[in-house]
Order: sequence, then structure tokens, then C-alpha cells
Amino acid sequence: MTAAVRGWVALNARSDEPTPKPATRDYQLYAISSYNAMQRYFYTSYSLYKENYPRQTGDRAFSYNWPFYSAMAATLDVYGLPAIGTSYKTAVKDRMIGLARYWDAEPSYGLPGYSSYVVRPLGSGGDKYNDDNVVSALNLIRVYRMTSNATALTQAKRTFDFIVSSWDTKATCAPGGIFWKQQKPTETDHVRATNATALGAELALRLYQVTGQQLYLDWGVRLFNWVDAYMYDRSDGMYWNSIDDKCVINYPKWSYNQGAMIGANVLLYKIKGEVSYVTKAEKLTAATLHYYGDVAGWYSQDPAFNAMYFKNALMLSAVSSNAALKANIVQAMQGYANSTWDDVSIRQSSNLFYFKPGHAWLLQQGGMIQIYAALNWRASRYDLLF
Repeated sequence: MTAAVRGWVALNARSDEPTPKPATRDYQLYAISSYNAMQRYFYTSYSLYKENYPRQTGDRAFSYNWPFYSAMAATLDVYGLPAIGTSYKTAVKDRMIGLARYWDAEPSYGLPGYSSYVVRPLGSGGDKYNDDNVVSALNLIRVYRMTSNATALTQAKRTFDFIVSSWDTKATCAPGGIFWKQQKPTETDHVRATNATALGAELALRLYQVTGQQLYLDWGVRLFNWVDAYMYDRSDGMYWNSIDDKCVINYPKWSYNQGAMIGANVLLYKIKGEVSYVTKAEKLTAATLHYYGDVAGWYSQDPAFNAMYFKNALMLSAVSSNAALKANIVQAMQGYANSTWDDVSIRQSSNLFYFKPGHAWLLQQGGMIQIYAALNWRASRYDLLF
């Protein structure tokens, strides 16, 4: 994703629209209402979305890839809702069409991959960020696992090839890791990122699960081990954001990075059967629930980041026997979801979420849909959440 669509945004939007508080919590209703608002206010031509509603100065015709990921993930989470979800199968197919608009099949250098913006003829493309690519591929794996769409699996494999082509082979400081974005021939920004590498581990392990090919397991372990070796902060048991080739660490503890490592531990446990991975995931989850719940606050994180975190934490809850931790995961998720729904300075009468002053952002709208939908998923299907 581009610098223009990154980072945490202050929660200072206000509204005079009254929002009644429901007597009981109907997370399916919340998810569908928020999804319908996304489709009404953001969805546009060519199976794509707008970046913001209302449009902001400088907005392009369509959203960047990273917010599109959030909308596609939200669609898959609504599709996974009990009883009614299958009615969204056409929407899942439409998101596949939209995602293809970002695919650069004939790059001027390197392998084909997803651009940060829509490619020609509808757009001019852009840099290729590895985190954009890995979350797109994770969505594709979910499409394959939920609908048996073989094209989605083929495309996920192609995207994986693009991502691992960015494995750093030259750095002497913390050697290895996936670059934050594809390195141009003249590139000087040699940042290896936790997000691309940890999420890449999840992607590799998912590919191993569905193909049985040893290559993917080897990559999954390699990517996981790099994050664990070089991005782990032993002082609090959490993971830093990135590191450059001078060994300068970018310190923020983003929730989605923690979620990716929780999920990677869960997948390694499922593949290898070693309980130590569950123990490690439980320890990380406890640390992060304390950090975001009692120190930094959940609102220090973007909703889309929190959606990734919570969905991976739910995956852990499906294999953990720690009843107290499992209850804490759901309690934290519900607390965040409820306070956001009830806050008239955030949720407008339109069911759009104004985390930014005066407008809603597709990235964040999709994040909240994911959270509300996941809260209504059956525990037996948590493994399909990410």
C-alpha cells in the first residue's frame, strides 16, 4: 500500500446524528448493514471501489489495492455467515474481477504482481508493495478454500512467486526478510517488513496445506523464523514493524503484525503437530490483549489492522484449551466492536464509519465489517477466517 493510505488516524470525527443502542447485540445485522453501506457508498464501476466517501481532494477514480483488500476480505466474511452467507457468492466472484484490475501481467522488471493502483487501461498502476500482494493472495486462498475456485489457487501461487522474489539475499544486518515493496533496479529503500514476511509465512503455510508441496512449508518456516529472530521484542513479547539495511528498527507494534504471527504459529501447529506453537501463540495473544487493551488502546490501531488481529486470534481460540484466554479474546473483540457501533462520532446514521474527520475510508469500513461478521461465525469454521 502507498504512504497515502497508511498509518493510524486520529478518532476525532463528530456527528449530530443520533444512533439508538440496540437492546441486544446482533452482529450479523451489524455486518450486513455495514456491508450494504459499503456497497452503496463506495462501490463503483468495473467491479471496483472508491477510496473515500465523500470523495476527498486528490482522490483517484478507484481505491488503492490495500483498501480493496479490506473490501474483499469483508465480502468473504459476509459470505461465511451462517445460513445467509451463500447469497453473497456472486459478490465473491465480482471481487475476483475487481482484484484482477490490479494485476500487472507484463512488468517492465521483475515478476508479474499486484500493483498498488489499478493497471491499464483503467489506471496507471504503481509500485508493487509486498504486503498488498500477500493479503491479496491470502484472500485468493480463502476463495479457493471456500468455493473451490481453481483459478484463485493458481493466482495465489503466482503471487507467492512474486513475493518471495523479494527475499533479501544481500543484507548483512538481519539477513533475509521480505522487502516492504519490490526493489527497483535503482532502489535505495531496503526495508524488510514484518507485515510482508509474517503474512507471507501464513500464505506459504496455507499453500502447503492445500497443495502438500514441500517448497511452501520450507518457505513458511523460513519466513516465520526470520520474523521471530529479528523482529521479536523480548521486553514485551511482541513484534516490531520493520528493519532497514543499517539495522535501524521501526518500532511501532501494529496489531496486524501480531495477528500474523499468532496465525502462523497456529498453522505450524496444525501442520507439524507441535504444541509449542500453540503455547507461543497463546503467550503472544496474552501480551497483545494487555497492550492494546490496557496500554495503547484498540483505537491506536486502524480497524483493518484489528480485523486481521482478531481473526487470527479466533483461529487460535479454535485450537487452544486455555478457556480464560479464549474468553478474553472474545471479550476484547466484542468490547471494541460494541463501542465503535455505539459511538455516534464514528458510526453515522448511514452505517458508514467516520474514523477520519468528515468522511469514511474504504479500508476502515471493510475492517469493521470483517469484525462484525467474524463475531457471528461458527467456531468450527474459524480456520477459514484468514
